[in-house]
Amino acid sequence: MKPALIFGVALAGFTTACGCDADLQSRFDPSTKLLAVGESFTPSVKILGCGGTEPLRDVVTWAATDSSVVRVDAATGRTTALRTGSTFVRATGQTYYNVGGIAVTVR
Repeated sequence: MKPALIFGVALAGFTTACGCDADLQSRFDPSTKLLAVGESFTPSVKILGCGGTEPLRDVVTWAATDSSVVRVDAATGRTTALRTGSTFVRATGQTYYNVGGIAVTVR
């Protein structure tokens, strides 16, 4: 079994629900976001295995790389713009670890 690479993180030893080696993909909605100060949005992520065909369930925690730019609710991902700047809102799965994130710019 070869490890899968997701955003630079090697995941070895995972077998997805369809029984294949972990070939994980993540799809974010939105993939990027532009906000004005005070605006909010709630991102979502789909984690897919078996070459992107099998939906996988995971408990995801959300966080911003720069919490002075946005405030992020860890459980829901609800992101509120605090000041101008750029940051990355990342999703971390309890099972699948670093599943990626969303580039956020506040104008």
